Amino acid sequence: MKVNNQNKWGNDGTHYNQTITINQKTAVLFNNYIEKILNEDKKEIEAKRIMTNEQAKREIYLKRLSLGANYLYLTTLFYFMLFLGRHTNENIKRIKNRNTIIIVK
Repeated sequence: MKVNNQNKWGNDGTHYNQTITINQKTAVLFNNYIEKILNEDKKEIEAKRIMTNEQAKREIYLKRLSLGANYLYLTTLFYFMLFLGRHTNENIKRIKNRNTIIIVK
């Protein structure tokens, strides 16, 4: 994993000032991690027929990673940092809570 703090601009004009480069294996593991979270939310929502604010935020903003550049919402970045802290030995201290692009190579 590489963290770079160069300035970049998205197609919609959003300013991104952090780029994280990861390999495909890490992306697949992260996608499996969030898929599990979203499936648990779905089961709970179906059982209770009500959605909490946190579940709604995950439903809208938690996105899977694909090959190439992924322009993240802060919710996806938050869960990516949780994933790294729990499932890898990566040092996440360099990752800041800011607009981020994850590049999957």
